Amino acid sequence: MAQITETVEDLDERISSLRIKRNHLDGQAQALAKERDELNSQFQKLREQIQELKKRRDSLNQQVRELKAAREESRKHLVTRKGKTDSVKKIIQNLETKASGSYSELKRKMDDLEWRIQTSALSPKEEARLIGQIKQFESRVVVHEKIRELKDKAIMLQAGIGAARLKANEAHEKMSELAKESELYHEKMLEAVKQASEVKEKADEIHREYVGLKKQADEAHLEYIKVKEAKQRIVVEDQMKRLRKQQEVKERIESSAEEKLKKGEKLSLDEFRTLVEKGLV
Repeated sequence: MAQITETVEDLDERISSLRIKRNHLDGQAQALAKERDELNSQFQKLREQIQELKKRRDSLNQQVRELKAAREESRKHLVTRKGKTDSVKKIIQNLETKASGSYSELKRKMDDLEWRIQTSALSPKEEARLIGQIKQFESRVVVHEKIRELKDKAIMLQAGIGAARLKANEAHEKMSELAKESELYHEKMLEAVKQASEVKEKADEIHREYVGLKKQADEAHLEYIKVKEAKQRIVVEDQMKRLRKQQEVKERIESSAEEKLKKGEKLSLDEFRTLVEKGLV
């Protein structure tokens, strides 16, 4: 009896110890789970931030590509217009070698000759001579007018060159500005990626610790259940043993009482009570 009591007390102490250990491990595991979930939430936010930074960077890079294409197109126009301008200038130089006298002087001479023809009485021969001079002057005026026309064209082409150069420069400056901004977003994205990697690594490490603690807690709980069941078995077996002993004692008393009753011998109180319960007295 004393041994069973001592065994049960030992088991109770073991059960209490295992319960405390299990609860402590569960508490630690829950704390780690909370920290892990917070880190995973932080990681998710960083992922969203990375996607937003990447989206912004890619948008800027697309604008840079478009501006680069526009700059190259402007440069092509610049080269084309410069080529046309040089060609026009060569034509002007060639015509200027053929032109003599000034445009205004030639026009004045033509006007004077036409006025003489209109206002003077000229012989047919003289009139024909003057008309021939006018035609010579006209041909030289046409050269001057062509030169003036080409110079106007050269000015327009030069203006186009300036506009194309300005457009190319503006595109280049804007492209450089956007490229720097894109690089800034790229650096921010890399920093966020690094931070996200560190957070994820920490979350995974904590999760591994959580799994280990949870396993220990589950093992402690299983041992706790086994010890409780062992205690329950010992208690039940002890009770059954007690009941069997009580039954054996009762049967011996009952047998002894019946034997004394037959012989007419005096019964003890327990024997008398046993026969009363059986209805024999």
